[in-house]
Amino acid sequence: MKKYNKLAAYVLFALIVGGLSLFFCFPSEAVRQYLEGSAYNVDPAFALKINKVRPVLPFGLELKKTDLIRKDQPGISLFKADSFVLRPSTRILVLRRPAMSFDCRAYGGRIRGVIAFKTFTLGGPFQSDMEMTGIRLGQYPLLKERLKRQCTGAMSGTVTYAGNRESLLQGSGKGDLSVINGSLKFSQPFLGVESIDFERMEIRMVLENQKISLAHFDFKGKQLEGTASGTIHLNTIIPRSSLNLKVAVKPVTDVSGNNGGFSDLAKLLGERSKDGVFNISIRGTIAQPRINFI
Repeated sequence: MKKYNKLAAYVLFALIVGGLSLFFCFPSEAVRQYLEGSAYNVDPAFALKINKVRPVLPFGLELKKTDLIRKDQPGISLFKADSFVLRPSTRILVLRRPAMSFDCRAYGGRIRGVIAFKTFTLGGPFQSDMEMTGIRLGQYPLLKERLKRQCTGAMSGTVTYAGNRESLLQGSGKGDLSVINGSLKFSQPFLGVESIDFERMEIRMVLENQKISLAHFDFKGKQLEGTASGTIHLNTIIPRSSLNLKVAVKPVTDVSGNNGGFSDLAKLLGERSKDGVFNISIRGTIAQPRINFI
């Protein structure tokens, strides 16, 4: 018994010494260059910049100040994180394929999840599940560039996706998201209204065959509240994605009878409303929506 205890003590001591040696003698610069080079090998159109790499326990790597960009648009980050931690996922034991868990701090919030590959190549089909908490949309410049309008608020929720890197829009997935204390600015004023501020927005959507279907969408703010349904047919150039949406909007009136400056609009469109609700159709594209009353 003493022999086995002594052997176990030696093994534990060796693990501790080995772990400390790896931690303090970790080849940070070599690993950083390898990861940046691997991103280029996956797709030469993209560039990954990492400020620093260090080991974290248990069995993980932390990437500090990461920035993923397209080489033809170096001024716009596709994704930027203050900290990005990668670890092997326990799904490896079930799937017998590469699977990594990640935990990153970005855009004032946190994103955690797992990405699992169906083959042993990073460019093959993959599946991802992630949870977001407190992501500040106003801090994400790519969103403004793609939507062609300013959008703010703190987003939280879950997203699942399965697809192939070569054809991301052909994948399938679903999202259950909420945005609080946000605003959406119109590309051009609609009946004198330039933007909508909301206290909370709830979205449930499904992606299938390059089409996003809104299973549930509602918002409420100090000025307006409403619901929406319909589909968005995605284009590889996102601003050209086509819209087929129906929105029911109702001005909100507080106890003093004030509705945040929408009273004149409500009076102007009174004959178009039913019980104070305005039904609107939105067609066209994300960049150039066409809004009409139903």
